[in-house]
Amino acid sequence: MNQHQVPRTTDTTESLEKTWHKINTCIITAALKHIPNKKYTVKNFSHAFTPKATLLHKDLKTIGHIIHRVKKFFSNNIPLPHNIQNLINHINRTHDFSINPPPIVQADLATWILNTKTFWKTLYNARNLENAQHLRKHINSAIDKRCERLLTQPTKMINSILNRHKDTVHFHNIKTNTDIITDPQEIKRHITNHFKEWTAHHPYSETIFDQHWKTEYEPKQNINTNWYNSILYDITIDEVMQTVQQLPNNKACRPSGISYEMIKHLGTDMLTALTSLLNRCISTQNVPKQWKNSRIYPISKKPQFDGNLNNTRPISLIEHTKKLYTKILTNRLTYVLTTHPILNPHNYVALPGNSTNNPIHILNNFIEDAYCTKKQIWILSQDMSKAYDSVNIQLLTKALY
Repeated sequence: MNQHQVPRTTDTTESLEKTWHKINTCIITAALKHIPNKKYTVKNFSHAFTPKATLLHKDLKTIGHIIHRVKKFFSNNIPLPHNIQNLINHINRTHDFSINPPPIVQADLATWILNTKTFWKTLYNARNLENAQHLRKHINSAIDKRCERLLTQPTKMINSILNRHKDTVHFHNIKTNTDIITDPQEIKRHITNHFKEWTAHHPYSETIFDQHWKTEYEPKQNINTNWYNSILYDITIDEVMQTVQQLPNNKACRPSGISYEMIKHLGTDMLTALTSLLNRCISTQNVPKQWKNSRIYPISKKPQFDGNLNNTRPISLIEHTKKLYTKILTNRLTYVLTTHPILNPHNYVALPGNSTNNPIHILNNFIEDAYCTKKQIWILSQDMSKAYDSVNIQLLTKALY
């Protein structure tokens, strides 16, 4: 930080872009220096037995081998290996057995084999019992994990149970209303124009707005504007650290390569510099230009991508530091909205703790009442295409003021 002269206070004339470039360079340099960057291969071993069952199975084969060699000794006059007695002693010590040494005369062979097979059967049953217990434990663990994921990750579990999957989108060709595009350069231009149109500006009619909607955008008399003052207070280092701990791990990074894990391991000096940058963003009402760039990855809405861009859902990878900044402001705004009666009480999804379960339950009660009393009921369900991406910025500004 001293080498790059990163400002640690808001009292600086340096541009936001230059300060962010310095912070970005320092974080990436430190990450490359201290985080191991090695190629490794993940090896997945599927063991049929537990370690204990493996030892039992090994000794089981050893006893079978001993019986086989003793039989060969008497039938084919093949000499016994010198380590036979050592193997018998090892098994006796390990499992507290009393297997006798191999017989010397043919008449004692049948009795010796019968007694030795008794110990073989004991090991056989012990191995099967160990495998059965391991299998039962594995099944119970899988059941518990599935029940836990049904509570914590219901969408993923339902998709897994229903065998829902979506293939990766590959732009080998693009379907339009009248043609199929296969030229790579033309595909790039068409994709660029498609996503530019996705968030294109949609003007509204001033006449219609003045006649029907103007009063809806006027300030509410029951809302005190001073309630929002705390949102733009200076950000503290403690607030940054607490917010960072709320952010998830293993998230895809933007091109800068800075992840949430890196931010969580920043030192005191770098946290001070980052906090100063965030406070300058509040005071100047602006953000670094680098934060306004992101990468868009289209996700197919169908299991297999058919070349129609309208059947994709774009996911934008935003700079993680910018998301930290917006998360801090969101937490502050959430506190204001939960503390004061600002939002409509019928808004069920804007604040933490609320859910769409309540309106669904109310709607089901209406439907059941209409069915039982044989009354008519009219329900209107509205689904807006690209609802969040098509918000008019001018109307949003009017709503905020």
